[in-house]
Formats: sequence, C-alpha cells, structure tokens
Amino acid sequence: MNRTMRRCLIGLLLTVALLALCTAACAAEKGKWGELSWKLDDSGVLTVSGQGGMEPMWDPESDGWRPYADRIRKAVIRKGITEIGDAAFQDCTELAEISLPAGLKSVGNFAFYNCVKLKSVSIPESVTEIGACGFAYCVSLKTFSFPKGVTYLSASVLDWCRGLKEVRINGPVTTIDSSAFRDCAGLQEITLPDTVERIREYAFEACTGLKRIVIPRKVKTIENRTFCGCTGLTEVVLPEKLTAIGSGAFYACRKLKALTIPAGVKSIEAYAFGYCSTLKKISLPAGITAIARNTFTHCDALESITVPKGVTSIGKEAFLHCVSLKEATIGAGVRSIGESAFENCRKLKSVTIKTKKLTEKNVGKNCFRKISGKAVIRCPKGKLKAYQALLLKKGVPETAVFQ
Repeated sequence: MNRTMRRCLIGLLLTVALLALCTAACAAEKGKWGELSWKLDDSGVLTVSGQGGMEPMWDPESDGWRPYADRIRKAVIRKGITEIGDAAFQDCTELAEISLPAGLKSVGNFAFYNCVKLKSVSIPESVTEIGACGFAYCVSLKTFSFPKGVTYLSASVLDWCRGLKEVRINGPVTTIDSSAFRDCAGLQEITLPDTVERIREYAFEACTGLKRIVIPRKVKTIENRTFCGCTGLTEVVLPEKLTAIGSGAFYACRKLKALTIPAGVKSIEAYAFGYCSTLKKISLPAGITAIARNTFTHCDALESITVPKGVTSIGKEAFLHCVSLKEATIGAGVRSIGESAFENCRKLKSVTIKTKKLTEKNVGKNCFRKISGKAVIRCPKGKLKAYQALLLKKGVPETAVFQ
C-alpha cells in the first residue's frame, strides 16, 4: 500500500470516528428518575411522564437529565406529574420553551434557575407553591403571572430577571419574601394585592425601572433595603398604619422628590433615605424618637428639616452633604448630635435650636462644619453664650451670627 493510499485510509477512519462521536453525542437519551420516565430526543426536546412528584435533582453530573442540561431546548412535562423537583432544570441554558401540565401543584426550589433563554412560561392555575429561586436569573423572561392559589412569594423567586417587564399577582398573597424581585431592572410597575402583610428585606432592591409603588394597607414595616437602588422610583404611597422604615429602605432612590411619612411611624433606621439626591421635601412624624446615622446623607435637594420634639438623638452624618439645606430646626427633646451630622450643608443659613440639653460630651466633632458662613444660629433662652462657645468648637463658622 503506497503512502497516498495510507493517508486516504487514515483520513477515512478519522472521519468515521468523528461521525460516530457526533452521533453518540446527539443520540437520544432516556432513563427513569424516581417513579418518572424521561426521554431527550436528538432535537433537544425533553419529555417527562409518569404519576406523582418529581424528586430533587441537586447533582448536575448524575441526577436524571441534569448531565444533558446544555442540550435541552424544550421541556414537556406530561399530565399526571404534580411537582417539579428542586433544581430540575437549573442551568438549562438552552431551554427556551416549557410546557407544564394541568394538575401541577408545585415548582421546587431552583427549579428553573439560570434558564437564560426562557422567554415565557405559563404556570397552571393548579399551582399553589413556587419555591425559592424558582425562576431566578431567567434573564429573558418578559412576563410572569402568579396563579390564584399562590399566597406566598418565595425568597428570590424572580431574582435577577432583568428583562421582566410585567408581573401579575392574582391570588391573596400575604408575604413577599426577601429578594423576591431583586434586580428586575425592566419592571416599571407592579400592583400588590391588599392582602399583603409583609414585604421582606431586599424584595425590590435594584429594580431600577420601577417608577411607582403603592404599599398595601396591612404592611407595618418597610424592611431593610426593600427599595434600595430603585433609581427610577418617583412615587411611593405608604400605608397609614406603617410604624417603621428599615435601614437603607429607600437608599439611592435618586428620582424620589417627595414622600409623605405616615403619622404612626416611630422608627426610621440608618441610611433609610441616603443618596435620595432629588428629595426636596419630607416631614418627619411626631412619634419618632431618633434620627439614625446617615438617614439623609447626600440628599442634595433637601431644603429644610424640622426635627420633632420627641427626638432625643441625631445620629452621625445624619444630614451630611445636604448641599441645598437652608433651614434646620432642632427640637426641644434632642440630647445628642452625632459627628458630622450637618457637615458640608453649605447653604445652611438658619439653624433654630430649641433644646437646652446639649453639652460638650454629647455634640460630636464637625457636626456643623462647612455650613454657610452667613448662618444665623438661634439659641434657646439662657443658652446663647454657652451654645456659642460650644458650637464654634463643633464647626460653626466664626462669621456666623448667634442670637
């Protein structure tokens, strides 16, 4: 056999071997998972049939069809299956279409996590539970509708669904768990049912497209960072029975220009309105007892603030860099003002102090540093000399007038 023929034969053998490998790679796969049977055909359609629930599939290398996740383009779940197991379709990055059966009762934790090509899904009305991270990181989803039987929205259920534009909540939901809609950047508006009693931390964090939200009347607390980073939010309607606003609740809501805080609110935590750079007007309820640290830091448009008489402390950097602040009234109950509380409020020209309880120890350094050189400081009767000496040490310009 000459050299040319040998080369041709070797080439032919390599071609046959490659074809065999490709055929094996694209061949139909099938098997059983618990009581269910499944088949993945060579076009990428996975069909799952049987009766009852689907067992969890946490191991991507061995559980059911998980080893073939990158080949699944469509999934058909036959009637008779009542549960989608935990992680069943996690990281099926080519999955674009899913058919769920009538009679399905639940969708497990991480069931469709990171199905980045899934654009839509129709959840049967029989479903009453969708687990944590059930559809998280499905970045191509455009709409999502929760069936009437779902009364609890699990943690991170739609977390990081950045393409999501519309969400419908059809049932009497009572709780929206933490991070449920976090980073749904395309979501502009959502209607929450009156049945909602609790919205947990981070629920709408970084929903940068959200423009308006009405908080249901039964909600009593806006929890930590619930609307943090909602940079497009222009309107928030708070319920009358609200009692607390958590740390960072509206942090960096840069387009929020005004907010009415209900009279029953007794607690506003640190950074609650920090970096709300267009917030021009806000009235503090009479029932609060403290202004926490950095509550209004970098509220660049805020023009005036009145600290109610029930407040006993103003925290560190509470109004730091409120560069448009012109007037501040400090209530009669204030016993302490934290470090840099009003620092760099460059336009602050009118400060009315009603409290007689300020001392060297309970007024922090630089608390009035870099306020206007033309500021007028109005002191309570009998405190003019003492407060002048004290506040000049704490940053009030020497050119300020004390009255």
